Amino acid sequence: MAGTPRVFISYSHDSEHHRARVLALSERLREDGIPTDLDRYVNGGPPEGWPRWMLDRLDAADRVILVCTRTYYRRFRGHEEPGKGKGVDWEGAVVTQTIYDARSHTTRFIPVLFDPADEPCIPEPVRGQSFYCLDAEPGYLALYDALLEQAGVEPAPLGPPKRRPRDQAQPLRFPDPGGTAPAPRIDLSKLPAGAPDFLGRGPQLAMLDAAWSGDQAGAGLQILTLIAPGGVGKTALVKRWLDRLRADGWRGADLVFGWSFYSQGTGEDRQASDDLFLSEALAWFGVAHDPAASPWDKGRLLAQAVAARRTLLVLDGCEPLQYPPGPLAGQLRTPGLKVLLTQLAGAGQPGLTLLTSREAVADLAEYARGPQNPRGPVLTHDLGNLSDRDGARLLVREYLGRRLRETHPDAWREGHRRLYDYLKASVPERPDGMAGLQPLRPAAGRTRARRLASLARPVGAASAATRGRGNRQGPIAAGGRSHRASA
Repeated sequence: MAGTPRVFISYSHDSEHHRARVLALSERLREDGIPTDLDRYVNGGPPEGWPRWMLDRLDAADRVILVCTRTYYRRFRGHEEPGKGKGVDWEGAVVTQTIYDARSHTTRFIPVLFDPADEPCIPEPVRGQSFYCLDAEPGYLALYDALLEQAGVEPAPLGPPKRRPRDQAQPLRFPDPGGTAPAPRIDLSKLPAGAPDFLGRGPQLAMLDAAWSGDQAGAGLQILTLIAPGGVGKTALVKRWLDRLRADGWRGADLVFGWSFYSQGTGEDRQASDDLFLSEALAWFGVAHDPAASPWDKGRLLAQAVAARRTLLVLDGCEPLQYPPGPLAGQLRTPGLKVLLTQLAGAGQPGLTLLTSREAVADLAEYARGPQNPRGPVLTHDLGNLSDRDGARLLVREYLGRRLRETHPDAWREGHRRLYDYLKASVPERPDGMAGLQPLRPAAGRTRARRLASLARPVGAASAATRGRGNRQGPIAAGGRSHRASA
C-alpha cells in the first residue's frame, strides 16, 4: 500500500464513555496524519442512508479498525436481541463476506481493544490477525506503526550463500586373504632433508614405534607432538624414524603424507597461512571441494579423509602458524589447521599424526595425556638435547672425520664406518659438560698422525696396526665388525 491509509472505525455504542474513547482514538489518528471515517463525523444522517453509508465507507477504507467489546462481538455475530445493534450486525456481515471472498488472505481488518480482558471478544474471522490493546501509549504506537506498515525490523540485504561441500564417505572394502596388501601411497617430498649424521635418540625412536603400533605406552594416541628449540634435531629424528618405517614396509600404513611449514619463517613477522597446505593436501587425498570454501570447512574435510584410512600424517615445523611467546603462546593462528588437529584428536583415527614445533600446541591442551588424563589422545614430548655421552661421541667423530676427509680421502672412504667404533673407547662415560670434552681434542690430534697410515691401508692387510692377539690396541680389526656412521 502506497501513501497514507484511510481508516474506517467500526464499533458498538456500548455507553457514552465508550463512544468518547472511540472518538478520542479517531482524533489522535487524525492528529498524527491518518484520515479516519467515523459515524460521529456525520451531521445528522447521511443522505444515502446508514446502510449504504457504512457499505461505501468499508469499500473506501484501506484499513478497518474493529473496536472489540462484549457488545460488539454479540452484535457482529448477529446474536443481539431484535431491534438493537443493527449497524454492527450489518458491518459484521460485510466484513465476514469480504474475508470469505479473499479466502482469508487479507490484513485490512485490525482488531483493537481498550481492555485486555476483552481479548475473547475478537470475532472469529479476524482472530488470527494481530490485535492491539490501547491501554497505554506503547499500544497506540504499535497500532500506528502497523497502519503505516512500519512495524518490525527492516531486513538486511541478502548476501551470497556460503556453500560448503557435502561430507564424503569411503567405500566398503574387505581384505583379500589370498592376495597381497596394496602398496601404501607415500608423499614426503615436502619435508626437508634429514641430517647427514644421526646419533642416539634410542628412547625417542622407541616411543615413535609404540605410538604408531599402538602398543604399550602408545595405546590410544592420535597425535604425537615433538617440541624442542631450533637445531636440537626434531626433523632429523622424524626423518630417521621414517627411514626405519620405510625399511619395514611402512608397517601397515595405507597413506603417508608429510608437510613442512618451516619455510614460512619463525620470527614475529612470520606469515601465518595454511591455505597452500590445505589445498594440496585435499588434492592429494582426492577430496572434492569448493576452492572458495572456508578454512574451517577445508580442515574438517581433510580430517575426515585422514581418519578414513590408516594414515601417517607428518606436520613438521608448525611454529610459524603459532603465536610467539606471550599471552597467546602456542595457540594456532590458522583456523584450518586448528580444526584438522582438534577433530583428529577428538574424533580419533586409525593412524597417527606426528607434529614438530618449538612450542606446544595450546589448542590441544584439553586432549593432553598426563597424570590427570592417562589415556588422553595427544602426547607432547619435550625432545631436549642429546645426552652428554652422545654429544661427546658426535663431537669427536665429526672433528676427526673432517680432518681425515680433507687429508686422506681414500682412507676416509675406507675407514669412516669403522672410525667411530675405535674412537668411542676414548669418550668418558659421563663427561662433565664441555670441560669433560676438552681432553679429547688434543688426544684426537695426537692420534691422527699415528693412525692415518693404518687407516689408509687396505682393510684386512697385515700390519702392526691390525688388531690381533699381539696388538689389541689397533684402531681397526681386520674384517672386524662394522659400526654405522649414523647409529
